[in-house]
Amino acid sequence: MSIQAKFAAVAAALCATPAVAQAPDAGCAPQGLVHVVVRNVTPGLAPTDPTAQPREIWRQGSAFLRSVEAAPGGQRMIIVSEPNIWLVDTARGEARHAVDPGPTLAVHAPVLPVEGTPGPLLRLEFGCEAQFVAAYAPRAERQVDVGGLQAGLHTVTVGDHAVAILMDEARQVPISVGYLRAGQPKFLVRYDVYERNLLANPQLFAPPKGMEIVGGPTAQTSD
Repeated sequence: MSIQAKFAAVAAALCATPAVAQAPDAGCAPQGLVHVVVRNVTPGLAPTDPTAQPREIWRQGSAFLRSVEAAPGGQRMIIVSEPNIWLVDTARGEARHAVDPGPTLAVHAPVLPVEGTPGPLLRLEFGCEAQFVAAYAPRAERQVDVGGLQAGLHTVTVGDHAVAILMDEARQVPISVGYLRAGQPKFLVRYDVYERNLLANPQLFAPPKGMEIVGGPTAQTSD
């Protein structure tokens, strides 16, 4: 797949309206700045695998997202400030730019893999995990001891798909999210950092200074 096709796919996934958009919980829009660091710890995935490296995410409201992952020679970033979307490659010093055509200008950051996952489970988004749990699984099935911390296990099932969310009940933040299909584990993500209500930082949602803007209108970079 060409870089142009990959970029188009990323942009479409970020801005696509979920299939259950008419449900009462109409979308993820954190009121304050949220900062999350997660790691893919799916059983069988080698710790050195590129997809197992930490991913750092910032979100605010329904329009702003920054996602950073390690890449050969630098970092790969996805930055959204609706309607602007940038795919940044720091090693190449470039930021590919696109504009969300709408009509709904809202960014989505599903926790689970998009392909094959039923729509309702895609409503579990980074930055809004507690809201998802409150809406779909408010009561923990049981308590689990995690290094001396009492965590609640919350599960949601759609057909033969299930998501298991381990929540720090005191802080109301996730510890891990597991995804099973037909009873078989398919995906497991661990949260290493979860911070909410941070001070706003508009520079997070613009491409780093010095990047060459490629494709689409020239965008303002951060200072």
